[in-house]
Amino acid sequence: MESPMRSILAAILSALVLCMSALPAQACRPFGSYEFVEDAKGGIWFTEGDNNAISRLAPDGAVTAHTLPTPHAEPTSLALGRRGSLWFVESDGRKIGRLDTNGRITEYAVEDGHPVHVAVDGRGEAWYTQMSGNENDGAHAGHGSPMIAKVGRIDGAGKMHAYRVKEGWPTSIAFDRRGQVWVTVLVPGGKDEKPKGRLARLSRDGQWTVVAAWENSCPGNMIRDTGGGLAISDHCRFVLVRVDADGRIVEQKLPEKTYIQQMSAARDGTIWFSGDDKSRLGRIDRQGTVAYLDRPENGDETMPLRVASTAMVSSPFSGRSR
Repeated sequence: MESPMRSILAAILSALVLCMSALPAQACRPFGSYEFVEDAKGGIWFTEGDNNAISRLAPDGAVTAHTLPTPHAEPTSLALGRRGSLWFVESDGRKIGRLDTNGRITEYAVEDGHPVHVAVDGRGEAWYTQMSGNENDGAHAGHGSPMIAKVGRIDGAGKMHAYRVKEGWPTSIAFDRRGQVWVTVLVPGGKDEKPKGRLARLSRDGQWTVVAAWENSCPGNMIRDTGGGLAISDHCRFVLVRVDADGRIVEQKLPEKTYIQQMSAARDGTIWFSGDDKSRLGRIDRQGTVAYLDRPENGDETMPLRVASTAMVSSPFSGRSR
């Protein structure tokens, strides 16, 4: 553990250099960051909700911000596309955006819900999850509302396709090594019901196949691991679900109260995560053992993190509570 820990500590220090006291307040970054993505040149892209921008931290420490054309868009999720493009979600703006290498931003309006996550497949097409807007009421998708919960796809020609979720809403999306689309779904519970979780595959023509179903389950945070499989957190059951490269599902029981905000896979197959109420970073090895990297508590909650090609970058979220 000592060598990985030293690398992680070095990465955290490099991330916090963004907020040195010598910098003016506007340069103290990241503001309202929800996700990190590393590009082929080692740059780290991140969202800035408070600055309404998509920004990049270069290896030399320089930060370039791209202000979004839609005011108060609340950028959240990020995904790298082909030829250096970057896709992102404008949650409050109800749009999916694409930033090209020349700095041009193209926006695709989502009119019947709130987009949350975006991912790009091997063809360069952007897939996104969408909430219906009535989730906080415990309602299922589409009940008495024009807003719907769905998975959307933007093809190479810019045409938008929608695949409605029958019940609940999609919480994460990822692709396996064969390019198959996997989606986690949360079906909310009522006063006398516990939530239910679903793991499904989605074909390009909109056919849903439920692969696994769980009771008292809240699946999400699905990521591609370094072995070609998938990893999914379930904080209602305190379980890490792994789907290996052949589709076999294995569950690893985690200690009670292990809450995972975000996950990122390392080359050795371990998974780092944020979400601890003490602002610690957690690590789950291949056997499911959980260890923590202690950090001083300062009132911040660490949300986004990314295991980069050299180490991991993390950020204490200092914006509005979520």
